Amino acid sequence: MASPSSSRLFRPILADLLRANRPSSCARVRHAHQVSRKSLPATPVLSLRIPEAAPEAADVKIDDSHVVGSYSWVRNPEPTISVPGRPFRWRARPIPFMIQPDKGEYVIDDNCYRMPASPLLPLFCAVDTYADAGESNVDWPTVDFVVDVQVLESLLKWIRGHPRPGIHIDAQLAGTRSVLLSRRMDKPTVEYNKKFHGDYNYDFAYLAESTVSNREHSTYQRIINYASGAISPSDNMNGLNMVVRHEGDSYIPVTETPTARAGLHMKEHVPGAIHRIDNLRISRGGYRLQPSSLLEVSCRTQGNADTLKYWAGMYPHVFFSQIPQIYTAIVHCGRVRDIVERELNDKTLTGVNARMQEDFKKLKLVLDAIQQLVVSHGKDGRLCLVDMGSVLQVLEKDDKTNCVSEAILARFDRQE
Repeated sequence: MASPSSSRLFRPILADLLRANRPSSCARVRHAHQVSRKSLPATPVLSLRIPEAAPEAADVKIDDSHVVGSYSWVRNPEPTISVPGRPFRWRARPIPFMIQPDKGEYVIDDNCYRMPASPLLPLFCAVDTYADAGESNVDWPTVDFVVDVQVLESLLKWIRGHPRPGIHIDAQLAGTRSVLLSRRMDKPTVEYNKKFHGDYNYDFAYLAESTVSNREHSTYQRIINYASGAISPSDNMNGLNMVVRHEGDSYIPVTETPTARAGLHMKEHVPGAIHRIDNLRISRGGYRLQPSSLLEVSCRTQGNADTLKYWAGMYPHVFFSQIPQIYTAIVHCGRVRDIVERELNDKTLTGVNARMQEDFKKLKLVLDAIQQLVVSHGKDGRLCLVDMGSVLQVLEKDDKTNCVSEAILARFDRQE
């Protein structure tokens, strides 16, 4: 990504995505997406259109990624994370077995649920803990985006014509080029009590993963950097240096020998003293997992388990998260009949990647435009992106509160 001093080079890109769609009031935006007036800014700025990708544009790739942080949310009345944390351990249950439909209230996004005013704060705390232990190093002033995978998925859904009502994205500049994108949700939970939705994901995960740590931890979050180490940033996301957070479902245990365990570079951390940053408590505990041990776990009915529609919905998450293995349970009337194992680079998913390249290229153009917009509004600008169907509405927030503290933002300024 070019430096802000050469932002004029991106004006043709931005101009092609802009359209002067200025709603007469914020109430119109609120009504369209059922977002509360409290959470919406007051001033519409402009709109972004879905771009057209050039046929000759290079494919969007993630050739290498590095884990720079991880943590688990601790079940505690106060917001508390455990670093490096650990996902739930996969246990191979004999097939077939029965699972129940999901019922009750479930948290969609622990970061928005537990830290609604600053969902990115745990990300920085986890990365700093890794850095203090010499296990990661992020060159923050060169980072283009700090973002959740869910934000990338939401933008991609907008591009593909599948909007996500009720979700908007806050954007803030850090340093001279870095864009912090965080998802805001009026209701970061989903309710399955009222009627049967036909979903089994939560119950399947509960039964297929070890429940030993369920009493202590909820979700496991991993942070990766697409441009770190010796690899050139141009090899990842077509020139974007990105720090990306995603949820990890499970990991494969290695119990054969101590050597095999050591081969996973799995280091157990003895629980340590709790310290506090702002209103977040951070404790030391969990495992430092090798990336190859992580799993994505889901379940589908027999009819749609291997269809293009299913993988088009699933693939972006594992692609942006760089989760190497996907376990999909095949369910019929609550009976798990099979578990299909796939790798991220297998033939089927490589084919899905090829079919989705046009959408990935469009996403790259949208990210370029968002970065230019945020840079042009400067450090005092607070933008919000709202999906309006055919356009992405950009609004200027009245609230100028930082998404993270000034102490954290300072890392993005190059020290002379």
